[in-house]
Amino acid sequence: MTLTRRQAAGLNARANPLAPEIQAAYLDGANELSDFLELLRDDGAVIREAKLVLVGEGDVGKSSLLAAMCREEWNEGRSSTHGVEIKSVTVQDDGEVPLVLNGWDFGGQPQYRSTHQLHFTAPAVYAVVWNPRRGPEVSKVDYWINLIKNRVGDSARIHVVATHAEHDDRGPWIDENALADRFGPMICGFHHIDSHTGQGVDGLVAAIAATANDLPHSRRRYPRTWSRLLKAFREGKDAYLTYHDYEVRAIAEGLTATGARSLARNANALGYWIHDDSDDEHSLVIFKPDWLSKAIGRAFEAPEANAHYGLISLERLSHAWTHPPRPDEDVYPPALHPVFRHLMQKFDISYQVTPSNPHQEPEVLITQLVPSRRPPLTAWTDYEPELSTMTRYCEVVEADTGNRFIPEGFVYQLIARFHRYSLGRDDHTASVHWQNGMVLDAGRYGRALITVSDQRITIAVRAAWPSYLLDRLTGDICDHLSFWRGLAVKVFLTCGGDCPGNRAGHGRFESQAVLNSKRQGVALTPCQTCSALRNVDELMHGVTAGMDPNVNRFAAAVAEILQPQFAQATDTINRHSSAIAAKVGEEADATRAAISQAEVGYRSLIRSLDEPARNGPRLMTIAPVGQRALRRRITTVTIRVTLWCEHSRLPLHVLDGNGTTGVYDIETPRKWLVNARPWLRATSFVLRTLLPVAIGELDIALDGDARWTSLAEHLKSAEKALEASTDIVGQTGPEAGRDQDLQRVSGPNAGPGEPDQALLRTLHQILGERDPSFAGMHRVQERERYLWVHRRFAGEYEYRES
Repeated sequence: MTLTRRQAAGLNARANPLAPEIQAAYLDGANELSDFLELLRDDGAVIREAKLVLVGEGDVGKSSLLAAMCREEWNEGRSSTHGVEIKSVTVQDDGEVPLVLNGWDFGGQPQYRSTHQLHFTAPAVYAVVWNPRRGPEVSKVDYWINLIKNRVGDSARIHVVATHAEHDDRGPWIDENALADRFGPMICGFHHIDSHTGQGVDGLVAAIAATANDLPHSRRRYPRTWSRLLKAFREGKDAYLTYHDYEVRAIAEGLTATGARSLARNANALGYWIHDDSDDEHSLVIFKPDWLSKAIGRAFEAPEANAHYGLISLERLSHAWTHPPRPDEDVYPPALHPVFRHLMQKFDISYQVTPSNPHQEPEVLITQLVPSRRPPLTAWTDYEPELSTMTRYCEVVEADTGNRFIPEGFVYQLIARFHRYSLGRDDHTASVHWQNGMVLDAGRYGRALITVSDQRITIAVRAAWPSYLLDRLTGDICDHLSFWRGLAVKVFLTCGGDCPGNRAGHGRFESQAVLNSKRQGVALTPCQTCSALRNVDELMHGVTAGMDPNVNRFAAAVAEILQPQFAQATDTINRHSSAIAAKVGEEADATRAAISQAEVGYRSLIRSLDEPARNGPRLMTIAPVGQRALRRRITTVTIRVTLWCEHSRLPLHVLDGNGTTGVYDIETPRKWLVNARPWLRATSFVLRTLLPVAIGELDIALDGDARWTSLAEHLKSAEKALEASTDIVGQTGPEAGRDQDLQRVSGPNAGPGEPDQALLRTLHQILGERDPSFAGMHRVQERERYLWVHRRFAGEYEYRES
């Protein structure tokens, strides 16, 4: 199968069960997908492989079992695994090529569990290993199966393996029927083996191979050149190479420079290698992914980090990596240390903190080691008590049972994930966090208290307009938990003010039920705490329509911006635009509320276009060129597309200062322009509203790179372009046109004619043929999402040492 780049750009296959390397190429963009499919057609060969994951408590015999499966000699003094060991088990069966089981043996110590979950994927075969001498309860067989189910979902396939089968003695009894009934087809078999004598090992390998053969994509085509290079590096002595040296080797093996880059990205996505994919000259390709897990384990065990609740200087952290505590462990050369720190931050394990003393050695906070005791919360209780406070609850439940379940290490990961909001971002000693919560500060957008208790997450925000920060934190938490396929998140709104049941602030209303009531025209909905009826419109205050999975999020976001309430926020910002842009004086609560309201609209619009953003930018203004576009009889029109940076929220030509960067005149069907009109108007409106905020923030980011006077002139030109881009309503006039557009996306006529993501995909195809680089914009990744930014801001999304 092959696809042209235009066909690949229009493809939406995120939910399709693609082979892992095709999925990785798809997520990397239309060009990568098209190139990979072409390579697969010309150079593909059949491979058979599957991932085998061994989990269980420490010292139950996982490492000895994997060694026995690989037919290694018995090692009486084998030490416990710290981190992960990776070995391949080759199975010679009746297939045309051997089956390769890529075995991942995870250390069972509790401190590693939150990081090991990153490697639990589907499709894969899992072996839950337990020691009958300890019994199934002490070996936590039920815990490990449940952990796999919640992380991977019910598509996981599990073999339960009892070790130490001396003389075929089955030891303590395990209720196989109960486990099979509870977990259904996830449980593929129960086995009793002895790694020392080899008893039962061959039968286990055969059973696992049979399960692997039934996994999706265990047999598939893979490029021969890629397979050869993967094998060469797997069998070679190099643990890592600089990207330059890797590229030289790859080209010598027959790959092109583009193919080498694609393989490095793909192998990183599949867990074969580690590659940070930066443009830095020190970029590395690490061929031993188990090194990262072991390096993290070394950081967890560092005495300084444990003595100071996770704080450790870069010097002492490097010392831990170059001085192994056990003689049989690896020494990690200093060239790897920045990469390890970058990946630890990327995986929400740690982050670099700002020391209180500027002359102090830079430090890293390993969040898993933060204090267990809650500190004083005066930073929350004393913060602007006159402002509004809104609260939401998130209940994380098992999708099949409805039981509440908070993943292990969840709060630690949130502390790292939200470190940009930390009270200690300028001085770490001001941070407020502990094992079950944190206080966050988002400047003009307010302050938040997040706590976890009774398997429930509580998010409270105090701000002039709490909805923005509350939506953002709730959305980020839900995104983070989406990593767990066997879990679901229920978001509950709370009542405020007067409560008929005299429990103000304690009422709980499931957000989806409230949204359903609103959509069906139901005025009242019952409280789940006191059963009192509350007004749906009051509960909906600050709830974005984009939260409803049953609506077109794109159309809902457009409608949100075109509502009259948004225009009121715009008017408030415009009255204070000069002060906002120049950051002069203290912003009034009304101004902060208006900015937050505008940010809600902007975020909803951008997030609704996440899927097509993998192939091209989504922030742009568009205006027809001349009056010809307003004539009803013509079939094509000329439009002027101006690309904007999604980081600074300013046009590329303003940032470059040349007036033409990212500006294109292109031909498009008039029907496209008519259908896109609500989206174009909403985009122009929200960008124009937030221009003063963008100016103020950019003044800091530029740090003298451009003078205020020069930037102001550029922004005046951008403002005129924005005004022009709204003038596509024919003879009806701007106000009537806005009302028409609002009716199209939210009124009784909304539906088939409402805007959708296909509008942006079509534009990407046209622009991509004109300029595949999109004016040199950089596609960067912020968590799970892509952003398109001007080159000067690309570094904001890469790991930087202080």
